[in-house]
Amino acid sequence: MTVPGYVTLYGNVLVSGAAAVFAITDYLYIEGNFGTADNGTLSLNCDCNPYLEVTGNIDFNGGSQVGKLGEGTIDLNGNFSAGAHPTAFISEGVEVFLTGFTHTVSMTHPETQTFQRLYIDRDVTHTTFTNGAVVNGEFGENAEAGMIIDGAGQLVVRGSIGIA
Repeated sequence: MTVPGYVTLYGNVLVSGAAAVFAITDYLYIEGNFGTADNGTLSLNCDCNPYLEVTGNIDFNGGSQVGKLGEGTIDLNGNFSAGAHPTAFISEGVEVFLTGFTHTVSMTHPETQTFQRLYIDRDVTHTTFTNGAVVNGEFGENAEAGMIIDGAGQLVVRGSIGIA
């Protein structure tokens, strides 16, 4: 399924099934949760700068995302998780913004489920990395006094760090 233009969806979106690919070519706002399951995938991979904004949680628990997250932005107000498939989430160019107030980031395979660019907004007060996370490109934080980043796993940044 391809989502063209500016679209707003109210409720949860689950992309499920062996051939299910959810492609965003412009702007998709989801007031609810977004997830993949049973080999379903998300495609943000065009020169059109696709943008996915989710007010709830994102759960990548579908098929391999290799080659499917090359361009664009994910803006998330809730929690972020990547499930059992070793490449259920792998950003090769997509930037992820954590906005809102608190987040839990849970990667089942943190060494292979990686961010290219991860940014934490200044309104976020607490971000927990339960199993660790890897950022291959830029990690940015708009720090306010009292922001907490913690968790049992390590946050590994293989690129640059920017704190404003």
